[in-house]
Amino acid sequence: MKKRKWIIEGLLSLGLFLCLTGIVTAYTGNGATIVYVTRTGECYHRAKCGYLKSSIEISLEEAYVRGYRACSKCNPPLYSGTAIRMGDREKNDSDSSAVNRGYLIGEGDSQERTTRKIKTIWKMVCLVTGTSVAGWVFAQIWKYQKERKKEQERKQLLKEKRASEKADRLCLYTDKYKGKSIDEIINIPLGYKIVDNGIAMGEVSKKYPNGDLTVFLPQTGKYYHNDMRCRGCSFWTRTDQFHARLKGYQPCPYCRKNDDGEVPEWYRKLIEESVKKEELESEFE
Repeated sequence: MKKRKWIIEGLLSLGLFLCLTGIVTAYTGNGATIVYVTRTGECYHRAKCGYLKSSIEISLEEAYVRGYRACSKCNPPLYSGTAIRMGDREKNDSDSSAVNRGYLIGEGDSQERTTRKIKTIWKMVCLVTGTSVAGWVFAQIWKYQKERKKEQERKQLLKEKRASEKADRLCLYTDKYKGKSIDEIINIPLGYKIVDNGIAMGEVSKKYPNGDLTVFLPQTGKYYHNDMRCRGCSFWTRTDQFHARLKGYQPCPYCRKNDDGEVPEWYRKLIEESVKKEELESEFE
């Protein structure tokens, strides 16, 4: 998740940088590029041009304004700014005076003006498009930051809620379960006692580990039995009758005819509290 967020932030930053670069380029042109001229030549060159005998370093805008042409051998960059050549400025002034005197403007001058208008319109289109794209990028960044803030707030609330629940469980464990046996927590009726595999009543032996409550569970079938030799009772295990009922077994219709199959409420609560006590002990000890 963190890697994905880092990639999204990088792409948005890159898109914003490219948009801003395009806007600046469309608005300012490439006039700051360095080119080289000679004392007597009429062209500007790159630094390693073969025609460059004596080099004078100037900006591309200055070379354009002073009337230098691009060298046909080294192909230096062409000027894309808004500056006007000296000859063009004088020509425009003379054209303006000619218009004021009532003369017609030539076809070449009209075409040059049209070209300048097209360039100006194109730069404005680039500027508006770049601004729109930059606005969209800013909106996406703002939306992403807002969603990220909401996600962080949600995680913080969830973290605080879990911490509060854990503190409540610790308080419950300390006050109710810590250092106490289950028979100190639940009032077991007289005559019953807790043994390793559940509840017992009466005399306990190896064959009957739950005393009078001992029943036998078959590996297959839905009944629990009093006698391991009862029909259908094979591959059995021993437990108390309440636990067998909670597991879904029914009393055998042959050897346990008088069994009502009910589980006392105190036994249900005993099992519930035992499970809760084990969970809290495993968490905090």
